[in-house]
Amino acid sequence: RKLYEDQPWLTPEKTVELRERRKAAAEELARRIGNSGPEIVPQVHTAIREAPRSREKLVLMDGLGNHASAEAVDALEEVFTEEELARLKQEALRQLGNSEGEGANALLIDQMLNGEDPELAQMAAAMLHGEAGALDSLLACVYGGQAVEIRLEAVHSIGGIGTDEAHAALDGVVSSDLEDRVKTYAEKEIERSF
Repeated sequence: RKLYEDQPWLTPEKTVELRERRKAAAEELARRIGNSGPEIVPQVHTAIREAPRSREKLVLMDGLGNHASAEAVDALEEVFTEEELARLKQEALRQLGNSEGEGANALLIDQMLNGEDPELAQMAAAMLHGEAGALDSLLACVYGGQAVEIRLEAVHSIGGIGTDEAHAALDGVVSSDLEDRVKTYAEKEIERSF
């Protein structure tokens, strides 16, 4: 926390030095959290709740994203629910997308398909990029009633899966009755990904 305390006026050189120290400390903390056992997750979650600055919360959330456990996934989902700032909600989704923990895709899928905030829904769709287990949900989004930006992100995420099944799904989008913009994007995704 001391690294994020308010600083007196700094020279440009000292500003760069502080930025580098902050970055190195943040990376080390996230690595340590990620390499710890599940018993650290409640401590990290409490620290997120008590952190006075968003920057500190973001660093701690990065650590949870590196922690491949169901406990870390649960904590990130709670952070998403508890936090009011859009930036922190976005980071929770981003870290769920980075997580290898069991159940990491559940909130992403729910936000993509049912979320009321289009920006969060679009981010959720983006964080499902390459997730073969989410193919059916991504297709439901593409053919659903979400905003076109969310649906285009879902098309891109399907392309990231890279399987024959994903290729066939995109072929289906191209030959569907969907609007031309979505079909054209699916064609480009096929060219890019397969």
